[in-house]
Amino acid sequence: MKELCCLDDGTNINTGTQTPVTMGDNILLPLLTELMDVCRVNHFPQGNDLRATLFKNLVGIAHGLGKKRFKRHYLELITELLFATLEVEHGRHSSNFRTDDARDGNQLAIHAAEKCCEELS
Repeated sequence: MKELCCLDDGTNINTGTQTPVTMGDNILLPLLTELMDVCRVNHFPQGNDLRATLFKNLVGIAHGLGKKRFKRHYLELITELLFATLEVEHGRHSSNFRTDDARDGNQLAIHAAEKCCEELS
């Protein structure tokens, strides 16, 4: 996903010519929406790892999309998931997260969410 969002140098592999390659929001927005929905699911063991990976790569995605474009279209998508993950650290569990094993298995996701917030600010 990060590679899809990163700015391309415009080199066409087939012809070797410089042509601008950009993916429109009509393609990326549904992909990121689906990714956020998958990351909200918490009943499989790798859910925390998936959220941690997403948060680690989100800064690169934001830089690739550009500041204005990211804020305008994509920031709203991630805030609920980001803050729900951070609430687990402070004992306030969202209805989207199970409380029985949230503290044990979620430390990597929480750390990645904190770092992501820090780097996006």
